[in-house]
Formats: sequence, structure tokens, C-alpha cells
Amino acid sequence: MDWVTAVWAMLIGGCVAMALSHLFVGMWQRRGAHLFFVVAAAAVIAIAIGELFMMRATSVEQFARAQQWTHVPIFVLVVALVAFVRLYFHTGRLWLGVTVCAVRFVSLVINFAFPPSLNFSEITTLRHLHFLGETVSVPVGVISPWTRLGELSSLLLLVFVIDASTSLWRQGKAESRHRALVVGGSIAFFILVAAGLTALIHRQIVEAPYMVSFPFTAILVAMAFELGSDLFRAGQVVRKLEVSEASLHESEERFRITADAAPVLIWMSGVDKL
Repeated sequence: MDWVTAVWAMLIGGCVAMALSHLFVGMWQRRGAHLFFVVAAAAVIAIAIGELFMMRATSVEQFARAQQWTHVPIFVLVVALVAFVRLYFHTGRLWLGVTVCAVRFVSLVINFAFPPSLNFSEITTLRHLHFLGETVSVPVGVISPWTRLGELSSLLLLVFVIDASTSLWRQGKAESRHRALVVGGSIAFFILVAAGLTALIHRQIVEAPYMVSFPFTAILVAMAFELGSDLFRAGQVVRKLEVSEASLHESEERFRITADAAPVLIWMSGVDKL
């Protein structure tokens, strides 16, 4: 296995591990945020696979097909992130979230309606670059004006996350501010990185293969960390409740024993006075 495949395989394996752990929690406890996290992780896995196919493409047709179909998991990821933020933060303007998903859906339709993809009006050839000690393929062609629609959806997603995080921060609670900073801040920062990197690659300002799966995986790590912390805190609360209930039962048992013995003690006290 070459280095490129090995690195992407490790990324995919990490996403699978995170997804499986939260899938069980989401199904057993019916937590929507966990389930949408799993959907987001599955989408990142599909994006990573699409990137591998693009890097390994030997013809323009193969590259165009891989890039075109990679936009499907990107759409799924955008929807999953919007739903996750709404469910986990309990903030965020609904109309803005719907707008984000709608713009991304229109981008997806245009992606298939005007081949080769949303990003290119025409891919003329493939250029080969050295990346991680291997040779990978990158496109050379005419940038499609429709690619700005995809960039607009990323911008709207960024605005939605920042707005939701700001609203959560303003609640003033320590837990809320921690979520806004860790989860909201991470999502916003890495969306900016992914969108910026993709725009630079499209315009051939940066010579590199598509690798937006990496900033998206960083988003998943931040989300998984916070969800795991919530489960840990919930477990501590449950253990404290169990200890409190055990202490309460013990106190009740002592009171019952004392109450049962009270008549005998009163009778004995009366005998002593005779």
C-alpha cells in the first residue's frame, strides 16, 4: 500500500471508529445529535473515497466522474452539520439553515445537469503531481461560473454556525460557552479552511490534490470530543444519583427499624419505673 492510500485509509478508519461508537448511543438513547454526527462521519468517509479516486484517475473521464459524485456526500455533510448544530446547540436561525441546505441542493442539481461537474465547464487534461512521495492526478481546465454557488453555500453554512454559536455563547452558562467555543469554533474554522483550500485548488493558485476530508475530519474530532464529554458527565450524574438513592434507602431502613423498636423501648422504660 502506498503512502497516499495509507494516509487516507487511516483517516477513513478513524471516521468509522467515531461513527460506530456514536451510532450505538444514538440508537439506544434516541439522541438526534449523535445520529446526525454518524451521518456526517459517513459523508466524510465518502468524500475521502472520492478524493482517492480523483487522485488515482488515469483519464479525464474518470476524474470528472469521481468529482461529480463526490458532491453527493458533500451535500449530505452540509445537511448533517446544520441538523447537528440545531439539535445540539438548540440555537440557530431555522430559515438560515434551510437556506444553506437549499443552496447546496441546487448546487448538486447543477453539478449533474452541467457536466463534467459543478467546478469545471471543461477539464482539458490531467496534470501529475508528487504528493507524499507518490504521483497523483489534478485537473486542468476551465473553471465553471457555477462553482461560486457552491462557495456561497459554504459561506452561508459558516454564517449559520457563527450565528448559532454566538446565540449559545450569550446564554452565559459555562457549559454553553464551552460548546460554542469548542464545537462551534471548530466547525466554523475548518469550514473556512476547507472552502478556502478548495477555492485555491480550483483556481490553480495552490498545486495540490483535493483533500477537504482532512478539515472535515477535524470537525468530527471536535464534535466527538464534546459528545463524549457529555456522556461522561451524564455518567457521573447517574452514579451520584445511585449513591444518593442508596443512602436514602439506608436512612429509610434505619428509621423503620427505629420506629418498629419504639413501642418496645417505651414499654421497657415503663417497667423500669415500677
